[in-house]
Amino acid sequence: MQLYNLCGVTSLVFLMTGCSMTYRAGIHPIPSDLKVKEFQGEGEPISIKSEAIEGVVFAGKSSAYSYYSDMKQVTDVTVSFLGAELSKRGFSVQRDVTKSITLNVTEMNLAYTLGSNHCNMKMEYAMSDGYNRIIFPYNSGSTYKRACDGAITKGVVDLLNDKKFIDFLKSEKK
Repeated sequence: MQLYNLCGVTSLVFLMTGCSMTYRAGIHPIPSDLKVKEFQGEGEPISIKSEAIEGVVFAGKSSAYSYYSDMKQVTDVTVSFLGAELSKRGFSVQRDVTKSITLNVTEMNLAYTLGSNHCNMKMEYAMSDGYNRIIFPYNSGSTYKRACDGAITKGVVDLLNDKKFIDFLKSEKK
């Protein structure tokens, strides 16, 4: 009888606390339905920096899971993705050059509703010419990873379509 009670208590504790999952960002190619303005560089050097804080933070809860995210890892993947996209367009991504952009993913919220996973992010960009911008990419998907990887992609596409950002990339000013 005691074993039966122990199993019942263990199951109840498990159901009340749920499972936890930590999101690890990944890079995916930009899908064809997300259009990016055509622009090309001529080898202009640019630096992409991250000032993300380290540590795993709470990112949301569903009925069965608690979601967490390492914001530095998410920001680093976003920086790598942006750098790869700029390289494809003829820009030279280097360390410590005068013309730079600082990118940070500062917030992330994961949720599961109506049979779909949803991810909202807050991305902050600051260019060395003084232009700053905050965007809030959102995506939904069949898994929390697809939802958040898609939000990263949408955030980078948003930046690549920003006229002020393109003008900054092509300007002589630092």
